Amino acid sequence: MIRKLLTLVAFGGAVALVACSDDAGEKYPDTDSFCTAKAKEECAGIAASCATSEDACTAARKPACLQDAGKATGAARNYKAAVAENCLGKTHDLYSAKVPDPTKEDDQQDACERVFAGNKTASQACQSTYECEGSLICDKGFCAEKVLREIDKPCTDAGAICVDNAYCADRGGGQKFCSPKKSKGDICTPDVPCKDDLRCTGTCVDKVGPGGDCTVDADCGTLAPYCEQSTKHCQQKYQAGTTACKAFGGP
Repeated sequence: MIRKLLTLVAFGGAVALVACSDDAGEKYPDTDSFCTAKAKEECAGIAASCATSEDACTAARKPACLQDAGKATGAARNYKAAVAENCLGKTHDLYSAKVPDPTKEDDQQDACERVFAGNKTASQACQSTYECEGSLICDKGFCAEKVLREIDKPCTDAGAICVDNAYCADRGGGQKFCSPKKSKGDICTPDVPCKDDLRCTGTCVDKVGPGGDCTVDADCGTLAPYCEQSTKHCQQKYQAGTTACKAFGGP
């Protein structure tokens, strides 16, 4: 909501009412100002970890942001200045930690994607959450409000998302219910996943520790939660020479 303050201003004996807006969205009226601010927040926190300067980092990050913005607007998603501040705040929180938390990274990415709003309403077909308007998600091919469901509760409808360590399992007859994810030693498949702190190799096993072999981030445990693609080893994401740092202007 835009709040306005009416101020009395005198001009040679005449009195005029002037409307002043304090809308936070006006700080970032367009994608250029938004991407400038986003790049600065990213680089102030992470440039040193990537062994690069803030200027070099910003020179890499702003064009990347503008490119993403162009893709979003090209897909009929509109820039929403009013929610830019939420993205920038989460970006600051994520990168100022120096060792970004994967959960915070997911939250930041979601907040920043939502700066470019979709226009599809509930029940319209979709392929991505960000095609949907507001806080709607794309689930089972349709835009819907997200509703968390406990174990043994139905999850057939669009928007019905199972709680942590549960997944939506087909129990026959076209009906799906939230079921517990598998424990260590249990048989697993892409459709029958392990608990969140385990990985699937045909059976559920512990995630990989620092320096261990990996293929994707999901293989890695909390101490080193990223799979560095140049080495296929689990490590922290932002270290000089890593694939991630190169996207931030690092060597």
